[in-house]
Amino acid sequence: MRITHLTLFFLAAIVLASCGKSKDMAETTEPVAEEPTIEELMAAVPEGASRVADQKPYWSYCLDESENDPSSCTLRDMYIFLDSNAKRPADADRGGSLILDFDINEMGVVDWALVIRGISPEVDAAAIALVKSLPPFMPAIRGGEAIRFRQTVKVKIP
Repeated sequence: MRITHLTLFFLAAIVLASCGKSKDMAETTEPVAEEPTIEELMAAVPEGASRVADQKPYWSYCLDESENDPSSCTLRDMYIFLDSNAKRPADADRGGSLILDFDINEMGVVDWALVIRGISPEVDAAAIALVKSLPPFMPAIRGGEAIRFRQTVKVKIP
């Protein structure tokens, strides 16, 4: 009789499901924080942010590089900044990856951030503080005017 990978997968799933949690494991689980409602999240979102621009936000030194689009240099360097400055708070028991939305306002400053997928309140707050510490950008331009621009990033907290 030939056993396929799929058969082994199903057998493993059945065994794991039948094991259940031990009493010790059940006692050590922490209460899960209540998730905000979609209405609460939407109430906190600034009006007028866009993901479409003639020129996305960029750091001025990226104009000096040989690339055609300074926003690609900025995106690359933004991730370098986030990765090198990410620190896990002392009161957090674990790190991981978070997804954040943030706005770069008409002056080029990050003035709003929201965790889309977080880890814990402590780590989420550290990630928001990290994103808000990004150096000022040249603002996004659409139709010749500076606009509020929304960016999504993945932040890794060690």
